[in-house]
Amino acid sequence: MGQQEIQTTYDKQLVTLGRVLQTIREEEKVETLTEATLDYLKGEFNYRLIWLGLYDRVEHRLVGKGGITPTGDVKFLKQKFSLAPGDLLEQVVIQLRPLSIPDLRTEGRAGEWGRAATEFGIQGTLVFPLRYKDRCFGVVMLGSHLWGTTPRTSEKAQLSLLFGGLATKLYQMEVEWQHASIKRPDQSLFQMLEQLQSLPTLANRLDVLVNTTHEFVAPTRTNLYWYSPDKRYFWQKVGNRQTARKLKDPDSSSPGLNVQDVSEFYLALAAGQTVAIGSSKSPLNAEVTGTLLSRFRARSILAAPVLVKGELVGFLAVEDNEARIWEDSETHYVRATAQIVVLIAGKEDVEAILQETQKDTNLIGEVASSMAEYPEPEIGIRQAAELILNRFGVERFLVLQAIEVASTVEYAVLYQQQPPKRSPLNAPLAALAYDSWQLIHESSEVLAIEDLEKDQRLGEWRESLLKLGMRSLLVCRTGNIQNNSLLIVAHGTSRTWNPTERRLVGIVAQQIGVLLKNLELQNITDNLLIANKTLQEGLTALLSGSADPKSFERAWIKYLAKLMASSFIGILGWMPQKPNQSKQKSLVLQSTVINDPRFGVANAPIPLSDPLIREAIATRGFIVRKLNELPAETSNWLKHNGTGQLLLIPLLSSSKTLPTGILLLVDSSENQWSPQILQSLETLVRQFTWLRQYRRLSNTMANDIRELEQLNWYKHRCLEMLHYAVASSVSQLLSEYSDQGQSNGDPTIKRMRATQILHNLESTLTPLSPLLNEEQWQTNPHVSAVLLGGLFKRLLRRVEPLFNQRQLTVMVKNIGSTSISANQLKLECILFDILLTACYKAKSGNRIDIWCRPLDAEAWNREQASRNLNQNNAEAGFIELLIADSQPNKTSSENLEFFANKDKNPQGVNINLIEQPPSRQLKICQIILRSWGGDAQFYQLENSHFLSRLIFKVER
Repeated sequence: MGQQEIQTTYDKQLVTLGRVLQTIREEEKVETLTEATLDYLKGEFNYRLIWLGLYDRVEHRLVGKGGITPTGDVKFLKQKFSLAPGDLLEQVVIQLRPLSIPDLRTEGRAGEWGRAATEFGIQGTLVFPLRYKDRCFGVVMLGSHLWGTTPRTSEKAQLSLLFGGLATKLYQMEVEWQHASIKRPDQSLFQMLEQLQSLPTLANRLDVLVNTTHEFVAPTRTNLYWYSPDKRYFWQKVGNRQTARKLKDPDSSSPGLNVQDVSEFYLALAAGQTVAIGSSKSPLNAEVTGTLLSRFRARSILAAPVLVKGELVGFLAVEDNEARIWEDSETHYVRATAQIVVLIAGKEDVEAILQETQKDTNLIGEVASSMAEYPEPEIGIRQAAELILNRFGVERFLVLQAIEVASTVEYAVLYQQQPPKRSPLNAPLAALAYDSWQLIHESSEVLAIEDLEKDQRLGEWRESLLKLGMRSLLVCRTGNIQNNSLLIVAHGTSRTWNPTERRLVGIVAQQIGVLLKNLELQNITDNLLIANKTLQEGLTALLSGSADPKSFERAWIKYLAKLMASSFIGILGWMPQKPNQSKQKSLVLQSTVINDPRFGVANAPIPLSDPLIREAIATRGFIVRKLNELPAETSNWLKHNGTGQLLLIPLLSSSKTLPTGILLLVDSSENQWSPQILQSLETLVRQFTWLRQYRRLSNTMANDIRELEQLNWYKHRCLEMLHYAVASSVSQLLSEYSDQGQSNGDPTIKRMRATQILHNLESTLTPLSPLLNEEQWQTNPHVSAVLLGGLFKRLLRRVEPLFNQRQLTVMVKNIGSTSISANQLKLECILFDILLTACYKAKSGNRIDIWCRPLDAEAWNREQASRNLNQNNAEAGFIELLIADSQPNKTSSENLEFFANKDKNPQGVNINLIEQPPSRQLKICQIILRSWGGDAQFYQLENSHFLSRLIFKVER
């Protein structure tokens, strides 16, 4: 064949290939494409076996489309050939490379084709993949009766172009088919929105929405379910097919899908999740999934929530009786349709929503107005509670306040309102765990619990609240984190709280918080004013108290009992120590005021081992305890009925010393003492302790000074007495010795006289011996019977020179053998001072009258009581000694008779009692006489006369 003929043949082959490729590009049917390809192979190539098969990826097999065989049997070529691992055809499909087989009959991996090759007499075989990129769309088999047939280069080129063009076309057709078969939710949604615009009513729009969804997803049923928050169930609002009556009728006795049965499903929808159940897949647990499928009578469910402002109002569900795998496009379409429900339903309810919004605004205004209008917080909170209860249709409204009790926190009831036949919350609620505390106090949102029986939050309160019939709750703090009060709105049945209700409760809680804060500030201000007033009055009472420590203490606890309105108040002091005792071991009750006989302290020592006493001493601050929480040891000595509270304050004069006692105060009421009052009381008690200590020290020092003054006066008088006695004795002795030198008297008589003088001097010195031994720093209170007669003789001898000097005479009456109870030496000093005073008070030439007479004991005791001189003289008798100056022309009876009738106050007689003695010496005399049970009184008479009245005790 010449070169020209070869070129002509090649051109014809190209033209034929071009026509086939054009046909392949233009055709849209698979059958036409396969026929054109096979016709080309039959006409252009001399193969006895030609077969074309398309690859089914789903079933992993080759579907025969025809060809030629030597026998003309094409039925075999249109079979479906499954591919197995290791097959020749699977190798071509997987590897996407042509395969050359020298003898198909002997190829063990040929399978059915090996047997067919034997039948058809085929040996050399070529298998080409229909490949586009990395995908196989089928294979083409070309067989020859010759062994090991190999195509020429030009044939390979033609086959490559042909099979490549066919594979490309098959890919394009698959893409177009997939594109045509894919669901287009956007188109369906646009069409649905166009229809919704022309529909007049909500019912019509919902019907179109459900029907369009049903057409797109193609399930068995499509339904729109609405949620009833009050009864917590879902019921069918719109559906394209009849459903069970229990899901459709909202007025049924047990209507719809109860949230209690499918709580996990409800929570997922409320969280905005789409729930897809089908083909053995479910995001819910098996029990809830089974309940849902049973109630819907379906095997597959796709549900999307309908949310309005974040609140679940219903869901759109597509239900299928067959197990399905829900595609993403179906899921997105159902979810988008559910949101369209929100738009069309919201448009229908705009006016209703505006009305509700206006009502809520008015409600907030009414709550604020009620709280501002009523000054009493309880009335304002009650008005707010009634408005909220009526608005929400719920049963309970509680305001709780966190209080510290024994190092923990409890929530006590400040205010509560409930139906008349429901029990109130009587006991405080327990402290919350940290997680529960965070839910309430660290969150800006209101805590909503729809069913407390199934909700694990607030586990510490569940039992207490459920006992009172509280199933659903709204819990909110009434201010910032520092504000420890809470608002609880509760209902007896489970229910859903919508965002509006939660928002309203949050606003009301804030208003209540402001009210409580203002009340707290007002209480603090009032308590500060009361505390300041208490402090001022208390300090005034302390500073104006008696100088006597015991009187000061009694007056102070009476004042405190009145100030604190206490049932019992007392001061516990240290029990006096024994001489060999180094440490204090117990306390005793020293002063007390009892306003309620149910309270008191046992008349027995209180040991320091008592835990409350130890705590009071160690704390050095006030301690408040409830009476029903006292230790058993304390209840042994403190009498109480278990109701009320106890306050203990140690009496501290210095922070470095032990308290001098403990103030004990009992209040039978349940009222709480404010911190301001307690701080003021603590300050006053410290001032009282210091002033009491000061008074005790001052009193002790005054007594010591008084004792030293008495001792100094006493010793001075004794020294004068000694000086007088010694001087008299020495004078007598000198006189005797002088007389002895001048005369010749009997020496024996002179010695006897000297001895007598010395004996007299010794008798004077003998009483002074106890003074030196027993009265070094204080006087001895020992008394004995003393005869006044002999005592006055010695005294008159001592004062005789002064009387003579002032030309005074002395008249003594009724002294005789009168015996009194006194200390002889001290009595002599006292009478000496009284006589000296009478001598100096009397005018020259006057007379000193001394008169002794019995005194009526009852009259004297009455006189002592009138002058607050309370002495135990019930068993004693008394005499009075009167010493006065008078004119010499009057008898003693005339001078002194008027005094006996001083109470009758005779005409012309002026008698004035001198309350304070005119000299320190007379004051000391008065003190000593009073210590013996008597007294010394001094009177200024008419005409400047002075009278001394001495009262002496006579033991019966």
